[in-house]
Amino acid sequence: MNILILDTETIDLQKRFCYNLGYIVYDTIAKEAIIKSDFVIEQVWHNIALFETAYYANKKEKYITSLRSKKSKLIKWGFLMQKLYYLMQNFEITSIYAYNSPFDESVIKFNCEWFKTLNPFYDKTFFDIRGYVHNKIAFNPSFIELCEANNFFTEAENISTTAENVYKFISKNIDFIEEHTALADCEIELEILQYCINEGSKLDKVYPIYRTIKRDKPIKQFTLVDIEKNEHIFDYKEKRFSKNQTILTLK
Repeated sequence: MNILILDTETIDLQKRFCYNLGYIVYDTIAKEAIIKSDFVIEQVWHNIALFETAYYANKKEKYITSLRSKKSKLIKWGFLMQKLYYLMQNFEITSIYAYNSPFDESVIKFNCEWFKTLNPFYDKTFFDIRGYVHNKIAFNPSFIELCEANNFFTEAENISTTAENVYKFISKNIDFIEEHTALADCEIELEILQYCINEGSKLDKVYPIYRTIKRDKPIKQFTLVDIEKNEHIFDYKEKRFSKNQTILTLK
């Protein structure tokens, strides 16, 4: 069976114009990648004013180098969607895997509607690799220990299961930094999926994704000084950030 690992890079979370899309066609029987491809979207890349607002606009030189070395190809969105349509037909692909797949689905839908092109994924099933992580890694004591030792927490101080943190765990490379380019991210996400499968997860199965992975937080203290300069010490277990406020949950 062949599956598709997919990743998209967009201007930001709100402006979901896709400037980079990468994918891997993976043979689950032979356990090998058949095709690896990376594309830079011409309409967004050539819109200089738009691209300069991208969250990762500082990676422009990396893309220029990749295009010049022909590791990436410049392509119009519509041509890429046609290419993916025939690719999935030729390799009989019906299952798409992505980390935080609802985001990638929304990116593809938005860009297909914006550029008025075919959406080759309209009848395909997306599987979120995060579900596999939550099934086999997120509650693993060794992973939690790694997070505790390195402060891999969300703003609410829960366990962070980003692809970068999970890859640091499975690769045993604490210095790994996610590249945040489409094909490079596909490659680490495929390794994460393979790890979960080797640990017993099943392909083409939807696993639950937990909103938070809570941790046993130690009691912490903060000191409040009143107008008379008297100190009052309070124990708290959780710190959260909301707009311009810091919210503490007391013991």
